[in-house]
Amino acid sequence: YRAPDMPLPLNVEHNEELMTWVNRHQNRYKYRDRGRDLNLLRVIKAYYYATISFVDYQIGRLLARLEETDQLDNTLILFTSDHGEHLGDLGCFGKRSMQDASARVPLLVRYPARFPAGHQCATATSLCDVFPTLLGAGGVSRRNVSLDGRDLKEILRSPNPERLVYSQYGKDNSAIYMVVNEKWKYVYSAGDNIEFFFDRKADPIEVNNMADAAEYNNKKIEFKQKLLNYLQETGMTGAYVEENGSLQWREYPKRDEDYLNDPDANLLVQDYPSYPLDLPGYTDTEDERP
Repeated sequence: YRAPDMPLPLNVEHNEELMTWVNRHQNRYKYRDRGRDLNLLRVIKAYYYATISFVDYQIGRLLARLEETDQLDNTLILFTSDHGEHLGDLGCFGKRSMQDASARVPLLVRYPARFPAGHQCATATSLCDVFPTLLGAGGVSRRNVSLDGRDLKEILRSPNPERLVYSQYGKDNSAIYMVVNEKWKYVYSAGDNIEFFFDRKADPIEVNNMADAAEYNNKKIEFKQKLLNYLQETGMTGAYVEENGSLQWREYPKRDEDYLNDPDANLLVQDYPSYPLDLPGYTDTEDERP
């Protein structure tokens, strides 16, 4: 991949309004706190695409070997990932946020005995569904064990656009919570005391936060309560308070972000020349560097 051929990241004028504290934190320690270099962003994307191609090549080797040994159709192949990567979209880098660039992951399944080829299903799923799918493919009875996920074959057989998927990063004043289905996504960041609400059909790239829009208020409140109820059911008492018989977000002091005013604070590695370059042929002093 050649850097000049790479598409630039998705950006809008109100990037900052779509960020939470964790985005600003990551943008700092990913070394992107001193302006935006569009050529560098293209280089980053070219390298990232190259790593994807490397993974694809290795998967191809595995599939070819399965085919050579007549085991391809007898093997459940499930391809997924633990997180995405902003790659500069909306001015952000890294993961951990609840925007699709970070939170949405691939989920591809191949097993001719259970899944028709080329079929797509828009029902919301999560990594919790992987384990039940493995059990189902192996013919293993769940007995009376309660699992958080469902067999993907069952979801494929009975798609449900209302199915909800939950996610959480951190806890207390670092927590970011999400509930999402095929059409709606609600997010709350405790560290900012801010809500996000996206219409995923009308706004698939999630750049229009409708949390304060009057016409979306009832639907937003509905999803907020679904999320709070779920957190109560799962014992996350640090997330909520009960007021007059209803659940509300527990308010925490906003996170201290004064460090953002110091360009050397909270970096994973300090900028040159503040750290030694421990490589053959290099020394620690500027005058002696080749």
